[in-house]
Formats: sequence, structure tokens, C-alpha cells
Amino acid sequence: MKQTPFNKYLPYFKDRYTFELCQVDHIDAVVAFIDTYWKKDHIFVRSPELLSWQHYDREKNRYNFVIAKHKETGEIHAMVGVTLTSHFDPEIEESVRWGSMWKIRPDIDEPGLGLMVEWMKNEVGRACAEVGFGESKIAIGLAKKLKAVTGIADHYVIINPMKTTFSIASIGDHTVFYSSQAAPSNKVLSSLSLEEYRQLEGPVIRTIPSYKSKLYYENRYHHHPVYTYQATRICNTVSDVVGILFWRKCTQESATCIRIVDYFGLADALCGCLEGFLELLAEQDAEYIDFIHVGMPGEVLEAGGFINRRDYPSMIIPNFFEPFVQRNIDVTYSYESTDPKYVPLIFKGDSDQDRPS
Repeated sequence: MKQTPFNKYLPYFKDRYTFELCQVDHIDAVVAFIDTYWKKDHIFVRSPELLSWQHYDREKNRYNFVIAKHKETGEIHAMVGVTLTSHFDPEIEESVRWGSMWKIRPDIDEPGLGLMVEWMKNEVGRACAEVGFGESKIAIGLAKKLKAVTGIADHYVIINPMKTTFSIASIGDHTVFYSSQAAPSNKVLSSLSLEEYRQLEGPVIRTIPSYKSKLYYENRYHHHPVYTYQATRICNTVSDVVGILFWRKCTQESATCIRIVDYFGLADALCGCLEGFLELLAEQDAEYIDFIHVGMPGEVLEAGGFINRRDYPSMIIPNFFEPFVQRNIDVTYSYESTDPKYVPLIFKGDSDQDRPS
């Protein structure tokens, strides 16, 4: 990645601020900052275990938050969280770097302070791309100023046609439950245990992006301290594994839906999966399966049975469950890369998006 202007502007701030990654003895101050200025009783305030799982770097004995600390008072005036894909597998050489929880204290009048922590974040570790997901309007505005690519993630869904009442989704009088472009079903979906996943090899493994790895998926999804994720393999007609889906159930009172949070596989792996998805919906008694992503070809998802939520404006497929909000809420994204080999492929499980709040 290109060098940021951090060092260029550091002399302007250095008499008043120190910019550093959060050392262990400063994590309580970061938690207090989150509680006061980001969100009262945030999950990182309530769960030190989840905070450490997401941000503690065991190798360097620090937490991956960039903080701007005021020299005179010792208080944190700005911060941003950092998540590298190598956090879940140190052997990954060129990570994707994600930012989160970018915040400047509202009572502090220091133009450029937020940019300084953002620029310092972009110098943490080695990365082939800087990516943001689920960003605020302010963060997206900054990304645009910095010439990053910005947009809104696609939201695809398969509705359970056997359901007659819906508590999570709101489909009104829609009679379209899945894509009319779905390919004839020729794939089999089945549960994949951790041991089976560890033994997985062949062409499907070679489809894992260079900034993720087999171990990345294990540590990210099989060892989450709060959520229980499932892995599902997609097999073709000769029983070769051609794709892997990671998903979890979201609930609202007694109702359930299925959210796909990550995926890797051969180019046509999802084509012909509709029957398998309908069986999964029936098995889980779920209202729908949804898939929020950036970069997946729409025609492949449609061939797998998915419809684009945006094609049905009156249909509501909620995004927030903790707390539950029965409303369509778009997920923004941004990315910047000078690596010609980087292909943006973003999923709900990336960064810190799929976690309790």
C-alpha cells in the first residue's frame, strides 16, 4: 500500500498528542472511551473476551486500536479500531486491513485529528487493501475525499415458500420467493464439521483469496466466543466439494432466519443450489436465507435461487437484530488498493460487522 501523509503532518500535532497503538495498560481507557463516546454499554464494554478476540494481538501484546492521546491530560481524543485478516492467521502475508469504530471526541476542536488516526491505522501491518464495511456517513464522506471506491453492498435473499406468516421479514403480497433464473438443481448441500473442514483439500481450497486462508476461516468462525456458526459444503454431481458457506441463525423471539456471512468456492459453485437452500430452510424452519456481499456476480446468485432485495422495494429483509429493527438498512462499503491483483470480495463476516452490539 502507498505511504500515508501521517508523518508529513505529525509535526503539527506532536506538541499536543501522541499517536500509538493501544498498549495493554491503556485498554481500560479505550473501553471507557467507547462507553462514553461511541455507544453506552457497547458489547466491548460488556465482554472483555470478545474485545480481546477481535482486537488483542498476542504476538505483540497490544490491542489493535490507534489512539490519539492528549499529552497534557492523558485523555484519548480520537481512536479507530484495526482488524487485519492476518489477525486470524499470522501466516497471511498480505492482509486486507479493516477499520472500525472511528471516533473523534465531539467536544475536541482539532481539525485533522481524525485523519491522523486513520492514516496511522493504514500503516499497521502489511495489507493489499484498505477496506471499510458498514461505515457511517462521516466515514464514507472521508473515504470519498481520499478517492476510495465507495458503494452499497448487495443484499440477496431466498424466501421460504412454505411459510405463510413472517415475523422477521415483511413480504407483503409478494409471490416471488426465489429467482426464476435458478439453474436446475444439480448440487448437494451438507453440514461440514471442523474435522472434515481441516481435511478439505483440492481445487476448492485454491479459490480462497490470498488475504484469507484455511486457518483464517477456522479461527474466525469455528472459535467465535459468542456466536455459533455453521459450515456447509456444496458438492457437485460427482461429490466433489466445490464451495463452502459459513452461516448462522438469527432469531427474533420464536422466529428464525439464516444469514450467510462468508463463502469461497469455484465460479459456478452456487449455480443449481436452490433445492439445497430450500431444504436448509425447511430443516431450520427459517423464514429466509440472506446474503449481504460486495463482488459476487448477480447472475451466479440468481442461478443459485437468490433474488435481489432491491428489486422488491416493499419487501423488508432486516439487517439489525441486536436490537431488532424491522427495516431495510443498507450496508455501505469503501476500499482502496494499489495492488492490481486485489479483487474486492466483501462479506458480512468481514471486519467487525457480524458481532453483538
